[in-house]
Amino acid sequence: MSVLENLAQAEKLAQECLQVFQEFKRRKLEAAAHKLLGEIYLKRAKSNQPAEVAAFQFLTESRQIYQELDLEEKAEEVTQLLLSQ
Repeated sequence: MSVLENLAQAEKLAQECLQVFQEFKRRKLEAAAHKLLGEIYLKRAKSNQPAEVAAFQFLTESRQIYQELDLEEKAEEVTQLLLSQ
């Protein structure tokens, strides 16, 4: 399985998890899923501009949720990912 296939499979699973977490209002897990999707898109962004925009959106959403939940250490991790773009 190629790296791109692995990323596609990881994205699919993360999207499914995100949907479930949103349905059951599991905010901390939702933030983690957004972070994971952001990291997946950061990997893709090295060769694909639209992926960079998607990564930024997922990471920004993750950071906002972590801040709302007063999980500043997690929010800082996401901030560092955003700054690494």
